[in-house]
Amino acid sequence: MSGSKTDKTKFLPVRTVNPNDPVVNNEDSNNNNNNNNNNNRSYTLINDYSALEIFCASKRSHSSGKNKTTSLLKSLKPPSIDTRVETETLYFTDLNNNVCGFVQILYSNVMGGIYKGFQMNFKMFETNESQVKFSIWESIKIPNVVTFDKFSIVSDIITFQIIPNGPRSEKNNNKNKGCSLGKLLIIVNLPHGENTSDLQINLKVDLYQGFKMNPDGTSYFLDKSIHRNDQSRENVKSSRYLRHVFVPRGICEGTISYKDKATNKSFDFDFEKVPVCYLDAVQGMVPNKAASKWNFMTFQSLTYSILLLEYTTTRDFKYGTVTTWAISRDEEIISIGSQVNNTNIVKFKSTILDKETGWEYPSAIKFNLFLHDDADANDKFEEDNLNLVNRYDIFHELPSIVKNIASEFVHINPYLYQYCQRSKFRNEEGISIVESTFISR
Repeated sequence: MSGSKTDKTKFLPVRTVNPNDPVVNNEDSNNNNNNNNNNNRSYTLINDYSALEIFCASKRSHSSGKNKTTSLLKSLKPPSIDTRVETETLYFTDLNNNVCGFVQILYSNVMGGIYKGFQMNFKMFETNESQVKFSIWESIKIPNVVTFDKFSIVSDIITFQIIPNGPRSEKNNNKNKGCSLGKLLIIVNLPHGENTSDLQINLKVDLYQGFKMNPDGTSYFLDKSIHRNDQSRENVKSSRYLRHVFVPRGICEGTISYKDKATNKSFDFDFEKVPVCYLDAVQGMVPNKAASKWNFMTFQSLTYSILLLEYTTTRDFKYGTVTTWAISRDEEIISIGSQVNNTNIVKFKSTILDKETGWEYPSAIKFNLFLHDDADANDKFEEDNLNLVNRYDIFHELPSIVKNIASEFVHINPYLYQYCQRSKFRNEEGISIVESTFISR
């Protein structure tokens, strides 16, 4: 029956797409069927830097919240006041030197302005074949932010800026092939101090074709149930949501220098045509309310890139699973997949029990990128020798107030297990980064 409770839901995920279907350009889709609205398509390809705007900067409230204090927490029932956490993350994989890592800018606006702030997370680690053994982790509050707009975050120690390319030549006038959609500049000047390490970053990134699932890359968490097949779902809005924009491939040039505050040991890295991926993620709610667990994977080789993100909602939203991924060849996306409640895409082939946390984290993993187990062996991605490089509380990346708010409402035990290793896809060797995050049961 159409009115039965089983036809209703409080969770509206992004649209689904079969990864075996050919990737259709936005303009081609419009030309083939002028009666189709953009919202009726499963995804939107991103071929211009303007689609990479910093979401919270474009949507932020102008109220200062200066007169509010954390004592309000006792009288508030979430989600009565909005919480937004946005991360802009660049993952890099140096194929020649067997090192990889990420630079992440994090913006938090907690409960409508009780706390607003910026943070940078920086991580570098080695693959299982690296000759240089190290692990670098820095989490730094960004003070004195003077610019926060759609395409830039600037302070006295950090510049994070997305800029357009110059005019396209006739040779590279195709929006989808042979040229980047924009450039990302990351400059960090963190001088050595009594309590800080010396970190210097100067990176210029060419970002290639990206995408987001419709509508607008966003899944919504609702207060009231609606019918699953409600055709007006595009008009449903909620202050609680998850939003993602993906760029599976880019190329990075530049330098990173680091001097450890404890050991005074220095590391210097020169990047030349280092492949990267870029992910913009927004959580319009306290993080532990959005998902109970996450899986992430990126693979980069000379030719191919894979970017996959999967999350499972909490018990309140019936542990719904959303998996989104793409494969790029050179600068062009050649496959996009998005599935809801398909638990066969990411499979732990074997696990290890962490006696301290109680989580069973993977030691071997499989990603079913084409939805059928009898896919050609070249189209499978499996890693039987995961190289664990880091294990930490995921909320260490967040300001303490976010973590405290999360702990106020539910008992959680959030840990992230991070891996980096040499891997293969379609007979081409590269580097994969895998992350499995466990938050609540």
